[in-house]
Amino acid sequence: MDNIEGFREEIKKSLNINKRYDNTHLIERDYYNLAGYYSINGELEKALNYLKKLHINKNLYINLIPKDPDFVNLRDDEEYIKILENLED
Repeated sequence: MDNIEGFREEIKKSLNINKRYDNTHLIERDYYNLAGYYSINGELEKALNYLKKLHINKNLYINLIPKDPDFVNLRDDEEYIKILENLED
């Protein structure tokens, strides 16, 4: 299975968990994947909402998010910039 197919499977799992349990069983990896999914699909508010939930492993995400092409369409968004600043704190 290539990386794209693996990512699609992870997104499907996260979306199914999200629908079934209304976010109560999601973990940070799911938040990150869903944020990327919604960003790619132009649902920027949903993407931002999931990015806000990343706080436990923020040292990991502060390095990943700015380099991840999934978030390219958020890079100029003020709320996105604030989220990154909060992860740096």
